[in-house]
Amino acid sequence: MLANNYQVDKLELIETLIKNNKLGMALDLLKELEKTGFSNDEILKRNHPQLMMKILTHYKNIKSLEQLEIENQELAFLYLNFQEFKKAHLIFEKLYLQEPNNFEVLYGLAKSSLELDLTIDPQIFYSLEAESNARQEYHTEICEILGDFYLAEDQNKALYFFAQALDRSPLNPSLNFKFAHLHFSIYQDIYAIEKFLPYALEQANTSIEKGITLNYALMLALEKNEKDEGKLAKSLTDELENLFPQYLDIFHLLRGAVYTSNGDVDKAISEFLQAVSCDQCLTLAHDNLIMLSHYSHSITSEQILEFSQNYYQKCIHPFLEQHKIDFDFSNLIRNFQENSKKTIKVGMVSPDFKIHPVFFWISSLLKHASSDGNNNFEIHCYASISPNDYSESLRSMCHKLEYVNHLSDVELAEKIYADEIHILIDLSGHTAGNRLKTFALKPAPLQITWLGQAGPMGLPQIDYMIADPFVVREGEEAFFTEKVYRMPHTSYPAQDYENLQINRSLARNDGIIVLGSFNNSMKINKEVLEAWAQVLNSVPKSILLMSNHSVVSTHYRKKILDFFSDHRVDKERIEFENPSDKEAYFQRFNKIDIALDPFPFTGGTTTHETLMMSIPLISINGNKFAHRNSADVLYFSKLDELIAIDQTDYINKLILLANSPERIIHYKSSIRERYLNSAAADMKSYSKEFFNGLRYLWNQKIQN
Repeated sequence: MLANNYQVDKLELIETLIKNNKLGMALDLLKELEKTGFSNDEILKRNHPQLMMKILTHYKNIKSLEQLEIENQELAFLYLNFQEFKKAHLIFEKLYLQEPNNFEVLYGLAKSSLELDLTIDPQIFYSLEAESNARQEYHTEICEILGDFYLAEDQNKALYFFAQALDRSPLNPSLNFKFAHLHFSIYQDIYAIEKFLPYALEQANTSIEKGITLNYALMLALEKNEKDEGKLAKSLTDELENLFPQYLDIFHLLRGAVYTSNGDVDKAISEFLQAVSCDQCLTLAHDNLIMLSHYSHSITSEQILEFSQNYYQKCIHPFLEQHKIDFDFSNLIRNFQENSKKTIKVGMVSPDFKIHPVFFWISSLLKHASSDGNNNFEIHCYASISPNDYSESLRSMCHKLEYVNHLSDVELAEKIYADEIHILIDLSGHTAGNRLKTFALKPAPLQITWLGQAGPMGLPQIDYMIADPFVVREGEEAFFTEKVYRMPHTSYPAQDYENLQINRSLARNDGIIVLGSFNNSMKINKEVLEAWAQVLNSVPKSILLMSNHSVVSTHYRKKILDFFSDHRVDKERIEFENPSDKEAYFQRFNKIDIALDPFPFTGGTTTHETLMMSIPLISINGNKFAHRNSADVLYFSKLDELIAIDQTDYINKLILLANSPERIIHYKSSIRERYLNSAAADMKSYSKEFFNGLRYLWNQKIQN
């Protein structure tokens, strides 16, 4: 399956598992070894009975204790080691009441609770963490369950504990899987987990963990594209389909994630379509499909609308059939009309109240609203995320901040209704962590979507999408399931950033023009790279600096370098910088002369920040909302001359600008001021218009 140098000695692994009291796992592996047949293998024939006897000795101890009806710590741990978690948990619960400070009992209770997916007091895990280094004999086991515990609230901390456990037990299949799976979830780098896959593959053939590991191996084979005429990829695909036909939807999702991070948008869309065909109600596949469609050159607005409507029919409609809730707003509206203050309660729902563009937009909007004395609004922020410094800063700007990530979609809807919210605003669209099912239950009389996504949600329960006249033109309303409410202009809180160091000169003093790309790698597709290669070839004294979360991967860098090399661009002309904090990100703009905007899905926040740092860029005025974001910023910054009508114009404008150091210096000395003095950076007026718009829409609602 994988290369020979990856093979693991199963006998050694079984010995290790028995030594570490992973008896159930060891027994499963021995049984699998029996199925393979080993009559001609003297080593296996000699060692198999010995290993089986070691396991049976422990099993006999269970039977002896059961006959004596002794429910002690020894029996509980034997149950635990043989993966009889319910029996173990019942005993550990009793022992915990007798000895609440007994370390071994705390460990057993925590382990069995996690395996059974039971709620447990977090203090038990904190106690184990405090003692972990002092209890070396339990160090591996404790680190593993601490990793399991922190999975839900701090993935990086969970990864740290899995790594600690792996240091002590590098052959453990479960640990190798947990570390690899989590590492990929965080970093989306298939090459970084390659060395863990052979060990993770030693899990039982029936487990979903084995299936996911096989799928990672398949993704690795597809990525490597080795010259074996696809034989390895095909054999892995066949094995997956034969062993795990019930999990094919999950495998398509994982493969889609790899293609997405590498900018292979059409391949990713194909995987998500296959995931939907496997399970038509798979919400995650629908979300990814709808979001990613905006990144494609080939997907039309009509298709995106169809995808969103299909999402409603396959995911939302069954959900509503299951939860028949009909919120009545007659009293809410009557009370508002009778209230002389006429205070409008606005709820904002987001998982992105953290270091994220949505947070910076909302915090600036709310700051300006409060400074304008806008007392007719009461803002409730529903944070579908764990508390952090950014989310906590919203407390001083809104009437109420509440953390709702622990609430189900139904519970959140009931809470919003109980809070008597008049206008509920979705800030996520189909992005990760969205609560669209809550919006489908219609817990507020007026519902709006904004910021999260540049396209239709698919929910008739959402009344409006906020846009502006440039990104959604007259006549394009037919491509949305919501009514389009157009703000007079776009805007960004650029004025909130102070003491920025701006380089008004060329980035280098040797005549080399530095082109820069700091956008998400999802936006950097084959057509974009081809256009940039043309620019680099036409401007010999130029280089490209790239920085995004994918460049941390050596494979991604090699892929980019190989592409440019194939297009006659010397590899020495391509440079990379790993992303870091916000301050370093802003400083990176001082190292470039022209920003390269991707297409068809253009920049958004990055474009605002590019102009804020006084760097010019060229952008294509595309044919739909997501393809016009950068041109929208340039238009409202009165920089129309930097807007290209198509790809050819884009390339020509870039070449012309890159060949004119005088024009670059002119822009670097003036473009920041032109931007900051334009509507595109006027959050004060935007905030005022925003709340005026909400008031207008609410009045329209109650009048109708």
